[in-house]
Amino acid sequence: DNLLTLAPWRFVAEVRPANPLATDVTFMFHPWLIYAAREIGHGRFPLWNPYVFAGAPFFANPQTALLFPLNGLAWILPIATAVTLISMLKMSLAGLGTYWFLRLLPLSGPAPALGAVTFMFSGVLGVWLQWSFGSSIACLPLLLATTEHLRRRPTAVSVAGLAMAVAVAVFAGYPQGAGQGMLACAVWAATRSRSAARPARFLLLFTGGLVLGVALAAVQLLPFVEYARVSAVFHHRAEWFPLLSLPLRSAITFLMPYYYGGPGGPDFWGYWNFNEITVSVGVVPWLVLPLALAAGWGRVETRFFVGMAALAGSILYGLPVLTPLLARLPPFSFTINHRVAPFVAFALCALCAIGFDAAATAPAGRRRRLARAVRIAFVGLVTVGFVSVADDLAVSLRHPIRMPPAWQYVTFLVLLTVTALLTLRVTLAGASWGRALGLGALQLASLLPIAAGANPVIDTRLFYPPPPPAVRHLQEAGARDPGRVMLGEAKNIGMLYGLTEVAGYDGMTPRRVEQLASPMEAGLLGSGALNVTTDLGAPAVDLLGIRRVLLAPGSPPPAAHFTLEYDGPDARVYRNERALPRAWLAARVGCADDAAARARIAGGTLDVREEALLGDCLGPPSTGRPPAAARA
Repeated sequence: DNLLTLAPWRFVAEVRPANPLATDVTFMFHPWLIYAAREIGHGRFPLWNPYVFAGAPFFANPQTALLFPLNGLAWILPIATAVTLISMLKMSLAGLGTYWFLRLLPLSGPAPALGAVTFMFSGVLGVWLQWSFGSSIACLPLLLATTEHLRRRPTAVSVAGLAMAVAVAVFAGYPQGAGQGMLACAVWAATRSRSAARPARFLLLFTGGLVLGVALAAVQLLPFVEYARVSAVFHHRAEWFPLLSLPLRSAITFLMPYYYGGPGGPDFWGYWNFNEITVSVGVVPWLVLPLALAAGWGRVETRFFVGMAALAGSILYGLPVLTPLLARLPPFSFTINHRVAPFVAFALCALCAIGFDAAATAPAGRRRRLARAVRIAFVGLVTVGFVSVADDLAVSLRHPIRMPPAWQYVTFLVLLTVTALLTLRVTLAGASWGRALGLGALQLASLLPIAAGANPVIDTRLFYPPPPPAVRHLQEAGARDPGRVMLGEAKNIGMLYGLTEVAGYDGMTPRRVEQLASPMEAGLLGSGALNVTTDLGAPAVDLLGIRRVLLAPGSPPPAAHFTLEYDGPDARVYRNERALPRAWLAARVGCADDAAARARIAGGTLDVREEALLGDCLGPPSTGRPPAAARA
């Protein structure tokens, strides 16, 4: 539905986007999935994408996630069905992986199920579900589970299982997340090796599993490294990468996810955006966490996950000395700090299960002290929520949202009270499946609104609909007179309609294309969409072969030599009479480095129709001027 807000697609239907933050999904992840499915359906493995950046690597960009097993559903099913099932199976993978891991700790009874439900419906997975980052989040429990399984059963099969988990995590499409996940597994293996039957052998097998997994994933990693070397994003981040941390007060979204507004409304008044600050794990973990600390502190897994939550939380929310130090270390140095949020969420989910299990197995003499810890946690949570709402009252009144923070606090208070009463019952009378189901239902009540609100539903007929009239004109005119087009804000959409562009969006961006088409637009993170920002009357536009430009209805020509070719209620299309073809013969050859070549193109002192510039040469080769017929 984000696409249907842009010309000329808004001519198809009038909609209000349910989640404007999902633009990456609209213009990148879903179009990639459709393009890959079409290419594979025609018997071609999509190594290359000719439709963006004047042609760019496709498979070499790991975020296309061509080898992620769940994405294979798009190759055999209708795309709308495939997208839906992939989303459901990602959440299932996260839940089953968490359940398996918690069973291996070992935790018995309902505790693993409670932790699994908490993570699979956690806010951080819900808001990023459609991104490759969401796939990486779903793989994190699988990495930890296969590591723990290897510790318990140090066999060749377990090593192979760990290697497959590592490869799948890389294929998920977010290499930084896979790297952080492997780092977490390495620390977990080192921590748990003391209780292994043969610690040195376990660590050796674990290292072998990681190396084998990376070797399996080399088919994706090696092209990625090659593409990264010529990527504008890598260049910008190598020069400077901002240290991004959330203010600690934004952690109130742990308790009230919609405190600052929702993802789909103009009323959001918080920090960054809804996706970046949402790390909610429901209400149950915050009341069960004291049980893990009080009754389960003797367990090594409790201390490990407390440390994980503290370390990831310090990066996410920023500590004065520790955060800058950690941010300089790989794999954090090329990753947005906010991307450690899944480790905070998973640690809290694991501690939730550990705390529930500790309460269930605690001796009768300690139960009253555990109940006291739950009551203290309840009072603390109520106080924190009240202080936050009171402190932000004046600001929130100036930014009215559909459900004001005060009403959210009342809802939170009711949900927290019921949860506290049930948690006290578990603490004093012991755990049972009935009480666990009650806590699970309360968890779903606090978590499902995030997953449902962040992942909107759209009529299948409007899911990348047939081309509107202006796009049909571009298709027909391009068949007669080929050339690249400019579609405005609708990045990557041309690939779905057979239209080639210079603009594009893939989170990598070929640097030479950026230097020519958008020399002054790097952005804060260097990884945004590439727009053609150079003057459309400049020679660079002709060199890039931009033949047609789509503009809003009534728009004037972008330059004097552009002629009106289509004028309709949905858009105008102007034709660039000077656009060059994809290939031609030049009469002269010169030598120049990149900077000199770009300066001559921008200054109009280079006639690219007559002269070709070569880099890395000592002197121009001697050539004769070809006859006019050959030059044509």
